[in-house]
Amino acid sequence: MTTSPAIGIILTLVSSFLITINDALTKLLVAKLPAGQIVSIQAFAAIVVVLALAMRRGSPRLAVANRGRQLLRAGLNALSLITFVVGLMHLPLSIATTLSFANPLFVSVLAPVLLGERLDGFRMLAVVAGFAGVMLVLDPGSGGMTLYALLPLAAAAFSALRDILTRRLAQTDSSITTMLHSSVVTMIVGLVWSQGRFVMPTLQEAMLLAMMTAAHMTALYCMIEALRFADAATVSPFKYASLLWAIGLDLLIWLRPPEWNVMIGAAIIIAAMSYIYRRERRFLRGTIAPAPAGSLQPQPRSKSKAG
Repeated sequence: MTTSPAIGIILTLVSSFLITINDALTKLLVAKLPAGQIVSIQAFAAIVVVLALAMRRGSPRLAVANRGRQLLRAGLNALSLITFVVGLMHLPLSIATTLSFANPLFVSVLAPVLLGERLDGFRMLAVVAGFAGVMLVLDPGSGGMTLYALLPLAAAAFSALRDILTRRLAQTDSSITTMLHSSVVTMIVGLVWSQGRFVMPTLQEAMLLAMMTAAHMTALYCMIEALRFADAATVSPFKYASLLWAIGLDLLIWLRPPEWNVMIGAAIIIAAMSYIYRRERRFLRGTIAPAPAGSLQPQPRSKSKAG
């Protein structure tokens, strides 16, 4: 495998930009078309792409070891998408994007409970700081916080559970199998959500739908390719460039400047998550020994175990 961190970082930046474009187009379209219709159209496009990949690589790629877990993961993915889209309908793009950054925070909290992974004291402090940043973005003391502001946070929690379950499924099922199950369930949920309503899009809306779907699929491809050139710990912090794109699109499309609490809260979240990623990389490289289960104190690694 070719290693080139620079290419991996560039592809991650492109992926984050396209994901933000996808979210902005979704926000524009849900004001004109049923949200369920938009979700189901995008999921159908994903199904077509996944089936094409499966046919190219051979049907054994679609073998399922545990269908129950696959359906559970697909359901969590659909819940994450629905809660984020509904929140996006009522929130500025930059706020919804910032709150979605809480995904790694929930993963860090839930992984020790559900996967038995270890959480040392320094990472625990980073998680606490990250959630403090989330509260600053929500700004509950201002009286302006609504239930809609909690929806992107709920989406982050659902996606964290999905990601944890994905770690287990990755040991038995292929990525194509997982993507196919998620896309099928998401399309069904979208159809139910739309309650059978179908609004014929105008030519402009159809073009936006095509752009949104293309941006989403290309973003996924770029992220997969990024992980071929660099490890996840290297590229993951650059996903937070989405906030810069979201602020820019808020200004360009909705003429909305970022609020100070969102900027400071986002900076705290990004700093906390970047620290966790860097520390995780040091664990993987063996320069820090994992703490014993249940311990909040990092343990020094002896020289005899290093490497």
